Parts: sequence; structure tokens; C-alpha cells
Amino acid sequence: MRKGFNRYGSLISIISISIILLDQVAKRLVQTKMALFQSVPVIKNVLHITYIRNSGAAFGILRGKQGFFLFTTIIALVLIFSYIRELKENNTLSALALALILGGALGNFLDRVFYGFVVDFIEVKINFPLFNIADSAIVIGIILIFVESFFKKKIQNTDDENIVKED
Repeated sequence: MRKGFNRYGSLISIISISIILLDQVAKRLVQTKMALFQSVPVIKNVLHITYIRNSGAAFGILRGKQGFFLFTTIIALVLIFSYIRELKENNTLSALALALILGGALGNFLDRVFYGFVVDFIEVKINFPLFNIADSAIVIGIILIFVESFFKKKIQNTDDENIVKED
């Protein structure tokens, strides 16, 4: 049985690289075509493309702590690769989730390494922090892990109940 990156390597590589490329191209377009803090409505008062530079995390927390973010990203990447290596057969959802998180983490990591900040540009007008494609991929990946974990527990609990009833 093949495990981890050997089994899911192509899927993880294609998705991660696609996320990184899409994220970086979008960020470069925003940087080259827009002025800092410029906002362009896509759907007026709902969705705007607004160019900001974020040297912190969501809501600008830990602003200017680039060393911390670089260190934690490296630790996260090591953990992701470790988890990928341990993926078992029929675990495509986990592979997809990890690929999204990996691509997103690397997309923002590249910004921090090369610019010292992350380019954010997606603005949902509901008092929500601006974000980018990499952030979206990370959040979707985390949601997939929670969904998978929830359904695994439900299935496991159902199996445990069936075992008890059979005794």
C-alpha cells in the first residue's frame, strides 16, 4: 500500500501549485494595476477589490511580526508534509484539504519573504477583514478537515452503537 505523498502526490502538487499561481498572479495584478487603498466595486456595497498591505494576521493583529509569521508558517508546513506522508488509502478529502492549506500557506509565505507583508484585496462589505485567494484556500481546507472529522466521528459512533446492539 502506498501512503501519503507517494499516493496523493500528483493531486496535492497540482492543487497546491494552482493555488499558489492563482494567488500570486491575482496579487501582482492588484499591485500593478491599482494604487494602495484603491477600491473598485465588483458588486457595489457588497464585494470590492481593495488593495491593502497586511503586515499582520486577520484584522491586522500582530502587525509587523514577520519573523513570527515566517517561523509559524515553516512549522505548519513541516506538520502538513508530515500529515501528507501518513495519509491512508481512500483519504482523498484529507489530501484535497491539505493541498488547499499548503498552497494557501505558501502563497502568503512568498509575500512575507519577498515583500514583508501580505497583499490582501478581496473586501466583503460586512465589517470583515480583507483577504486574498491564499487565505480562502486555507479556510476552505480547514473547513474540509472539520467536515471530514465530523462525519468520521458520526460513522464511528454509528459503528460503535451497532457493535453494542449486536452483543
